Amino acid sequence: MRPTIVSEKLSIIPQMNLTLIDHNMVNYYFTVSEDEVNDPRNTKLDKAYNPDQLAYAFGVGVTSNYQFTSEWSVFALAEMQYVADEIGNSPIVDERANYFIGVGLRYSF
Repeated sequence: MRPTIVSEKLSIIPQMNLTLIDHNMVNYYFTVSEDEVNDPRNTKLDKAYNPDQLAYAFGVGVTSNYQFTSEWSVFALAEMQYVADEIGNSPIVDERANYFIGVGLRYSF
């Protein structure tokens, strides 16, 4: 995938990424203990889960950049990310696909 220069000021950059997630991080964020399942305040968790494995997330997206001046530019990005079974099977995860959008202002010096 290569950046596309639409004009002197506008560029579009497609992207693909693969994120590997250490088993310690997967355990910290996505494990559900028996105590959490059995907590009377809990109304949604119905099973314990402890993946104890490496996981990944794969994403595709696009970023565009418009240069107002040599110092100032504005950018926009959109990305769709898909997470592996080790994350997606956790009872605290609703969807395997996540969507991100954003805009920003950049100053370069």
